[in-house]
Formats: sequence, structure tokens, C-alpha cells
Amino acid sequence: MRALAFVVAASLVVARPLVAQRIQVSQLITVIDSVTGLPLAEVQIVDLRTRSSTLTTMTGTAVVTVLDSAGALITLRKIGYRPVTRLVPVAGRDSVLTLSLVPLPQPVPGVVTAGSAGTPHRGPADTVRTLELNGFYERRRSTTAPASAFATEETLLRLTTLVDLRHLTGRGLCAQNLYVDGMRVRVDRSFYSWLRPDRVAGIELYTHGPEIPAMYNVTQPSGSSSICATLIWTK
Repeated sequence: MRALAFVVAASLVVARPLVAQRIQVSQLITVIDSVTGLPLAEVQIVDLRTRSSTLTTMTGTAVVTVLDSAGALITLRKIGYRPVTRLVPVAGRDSVLTLSLVPLPQPVPGVVTAGSAGTPHRGPADTVRTLELNGFYERRRSTTAPASAFATEETLLRLTTLVDLRHLTGRGLCAQNLYVDGMRVRVDRSFYSWLRPDRVAGIELYTHGPEIPAMYNVTQPSGSSSICATLIWTK
């Protein structure tokens, strides 16, 4: 009877699901052009869990630190290429993970911008870079959200304060889940004074959970996902 009990207990131990463990492993990554096979330099690699980032070198390589046995979830972005999200598994020593980026089939859309007197930005090219690098155009083409989720340049020119967004678009800022240039911020009394419309390059207003990009759909203290999100990109 004791032997049978031992066998049953051992089987229960074996059947127990594996739980991800905290580790620290360096993984070398090489990023290439999917068409030419050539290495891509200055690809922005962001760890979606830790929000840490790095750029690939002239040889298209970068080192990503994996902190979880389940792997690291990263996103890769470069102007002129389609952004991608990949899971970096825990690999053996000296292994190299090769990832490819697909060139965009069409040129980056033009954006008309103008800085206010005294606070001019560096020009339209920098504004396009800001939006492209953060996937603004890609989401606008492929999102399930309606067109009203993206404030147009005409709308931005009509704003005197971001509070006016609710009146012009029917979608106000999501104060509980608000990001400026990818960083989550809190809305306080000073927010609308330091972030003026003339400093804004693009705004995304999501009011339904399924519309929110996965990397910005944070979990609330109650354990539920966000029901809204606002992404603001500045010049």
C-alpha cells in the first residue's frame, strides 16, 4: 500500500504544470532585410515587459537580456519596415536568433506640421520619424478601431487645449491609461499646460478594450484589462 501511495504521489508531481522562473540570460539577435538578406542597423528593439530598449549595430546585431524562463517578448521597429513582435526563447550558449523585417510596400505618408513661435520642432521629417517609429501609420492601416480613433492634422490645428478633443472627436483622453511617447503618465492639473496641441504629432483614442494595442492594454489593480487608452506622440 505504501508503494502504491508513493507511485500516486510521484505521478502528481510529474503532472504539475511548469511555472516560469526568474532567470537572466543574454541572447544575441541578428536582424536582416527579408528581401535582400542584408543586416539592418539602428533597428529599435523594445522589451514589452520591462520597456527597456536597444538598437542594432552596423552588423545588424543586438543583445537582449531574457529575464524569464518563458522568454522575452520584444517588438522591432525601423523606418521603412513593417514593425513585428516576437518571443525570444531561452536558447543555448553562443546561439544567435535571426529575425527579419519586411520592407513597407509604399512610402511613408506625408504629414503637415508647424511648430508655434518660440517652440518650433525640427521639421516635418522628424515628425514622420516619430510616428513611423512608434507604429502610428501601421496601426491606422490595420486596426479594428474606427477612423475617429485617430485625430487628424486638421483636428489638431483646431485645438486650443487637449480637453477640446472630446468636443471635436467625441472621444476624450483616457486618463486611467494615458501614454505620451510610449510612457504611461498621470493626468494632473499641470498636464494640459505642458502638453499643448502645437507639440502633438499624432493622437490615438481607443474606447473599447479589443481595439487597444496589446502593449498598451494594461491590467488594472482589480485584475481586469483596460477599457480605454490614449496614445499621444509629440514632435
